[in-house]
Amino acid sequence: MSDHFRGSFSLANKTPHALSSSKSINIDTIVTILETILLFENLLFLYTENIKFELTPWVLSYIGGRNMEKKLNHLLADLVVEYHKLQSFYWYLKGYHFFDDHAKLEEYYDAIAEAVDTVAEDMLMLGFKPESTMKGFLSISSIEEAKNQEVTSVEAYEAVLADFKYLLDEVKGVKAAADESGDYLTSTKMDDYIEFFSKAIWMVGQEVR
Repeated sequence: MSDHFRGSFSLANKTPHALSSSKSINIDTIVTILETILLFENLLFLYTENIKFELTPWVLSYIGGRNMEKKLNHLLADLVVEYHKLQSFYWYLKGYHFFDDHAKLEEYYDAIAEAVDTVAEDMLMLGFKPESTMKGFLSISSIEEAKNQEVTSVEAYEAVLADFKYLLDEVKGVKAAADESGDYLTSTKMDDYIEFFSKAIWMVGQEVR
């Protein structure tokens, strides 16, 4: 290597302080440093390969648990917001079918309220931390709140139908994740919600088609 190249290499990789004390770096020193780094990386790789089978189950369990906690908290938040939305429709419902639809909306928000308690209690049984504040629920929920105004039966049912379809997809996703992680408690509970939302979607669909 020429002196000119060696000098250029050293200037490009030195701090101002280093430049003031030295004008060149021995290329052999750099090669030695790089070889040492590569040797260390190889040793680290061999070490992690030896303990990989011991660490992997624990790591996967931890990641799976955090993922399930996140999914359940998202479902919990969606259920809480849906509960208040149904209650708003129940209060503000107007129209010719008031008596029948008023009772049906009450039936739905009672069922959702029970699901809220069940999901939160199951999370605690699993060692998770369920969200418990409205601020927290609203920050993660994907359900749009009601608009605090009068609604007709058709308007209410159209919103309920869209929300229940979304919630059905969500509980199916939670069940799939629970099955994958061996969380049979959560998986069984999701079966109940799949049945509830599937039937409700069919019934509400008869009102709005």
